[in-house]
Amino acid sequence: MNLKEYLKKEKISQTEFAKKANISRQLLYWHLKNPGQPWSHKGAEKIVMAIYGEPIREKIVDLILGDHEK
Repeated sequence: MNLKEYLKKEKISQTEFAKKANISRQLLYWHLKNPGQPWSHKGAEKIVMAIYGEPIREKIVDLILGDHEK
């Protein structure tokens, strides 16, 4: 999952997405600047819920393992 492409495609700012996902903007910014860094389980779940509206296990695992490009 490429978050940068998602934000650009949806025309949503980092701040708006961080609010939607209920995470800090600084945390989102850091992960966007350091692609491949793993998310915590809680953070990954929030990101996936904000994008897909449901907890898709494989997408959560991708973020936890640091595979942001899927």
